[in-house]
Amino acid sequence: MVTLGKVLLLACCCFGFACCRDGLEFRHHNQAELEQVLLDVAEKCPNITRIYQLENPSVMGAPLLVLEMSDNPGVHEPLEPEFKYVGNIHGNEVVGRELILHLAGYLCDEYQNGNKEIRRLIDTTRIHLLPTANPDGYALAAVEGSKGQWLDGRTNANNVDLNRDFPDLNQLSYSGESEEANPNSYQKMLQVANQFSQMQPETLSIVTWIFDNPFVLSGSLHGGDLVVNYPYDESRSGKPSEEYTSSPDDVTFRQLAIAYVGSTHPGARGAF
Repeated sequence: MVTLGKVLLLACCCFGFACCRDGLEFRHHNQAELEQVLLDVAEKCPNITRIYQLENPSVMGAPLLVLEMSDNPGVHEPLEPEFKYVGNIHGNEVVGRELILHLAGYLCDEYQNGNKEIRRLIDTTRIHLLPTANPDGYALAAVEGSKGQWLDGRTNANNVDLNRDFPDLNQLSYSGESEEANPNSYQKMLQVANQFSQMQPETLSIVTWIFDNPFVLSGSLHGGDLVVNYPYDESRSGKPSEEYTSSPDDVTFRQLAIAYVGSTHPGARGAF
C-alpha cells in the first residue's frame, strides 16, 4: 500500500510543478499532441512502456489510449499490483489530463536517471495511465470554453455525463447484503454490467478494462472543486447528510484521501 500510495501522490507533486522537469510545456494539448506525447515517452523509455487502446473508441472515433509503465510491460505478474489513473472524464476538466502526461514523462526520465524510488515503483507496480476518457468533450470544450461556455464539453458527443454512466455498484452491494451469496462477487457485477446495453462506448471501454485487469487501486482526476471521493458514494437511506456509508476498505481510503489532500491542500486536512 505504501508503494501504491506513492503512485497516487506523484500526481500531487506534478500539480505543484516541483518534480515534473520532463521538458513538456505546461499548456493544453489537443488529441494529436496528446498522442504524440505518449509516443515520445514510449520511444524514450521503450523497455518500461507500452501503448495500447481500450476496446472502443469515443463516439467520434478518437482512440482511448493508455500508457502502461512496468518493468515487464504487457504482462500481469502475480503479486505485482496494478494501478490506473484516469483523466478528463469530464471533457472540460483538463488539469488531470495534463497531470497524467507530465507524470508519464517524469516517471520515464527519473527511471532513466536512476532514481531509486521511481525504479522500485516501476519494477514492483504495473501502472496504467489514461490521460483522457472523453476526447470528444475536450475537443468541444477547447473551442467553446474560449467563448465563455465553460460547461460545454463536460459530456461526451452524445451529451451523456460519462461519470454518471457506470453501473450502480453501490446499490448492487447493498441489495446483496440480505442474500446468502457473496454480494460483491465478480460474476454478479459482470451480469449487471452486461445489462447496460445503452452504456456509452467510452464507459463500456472503461468497464471492460476494469474487468480485464485486476486493478487494486485507481484514481480519477477531476477539476473545479476541492473533493476527494471514495467508496461508498451512495447511502442506503438516500440521505447522505445523515449517514456515513463506509466501505469494507474505509480505513485505507481515508488514509489515501488524507495523504493526497495533505500534499496538495494542507489546509483542508481538518475536513476528514
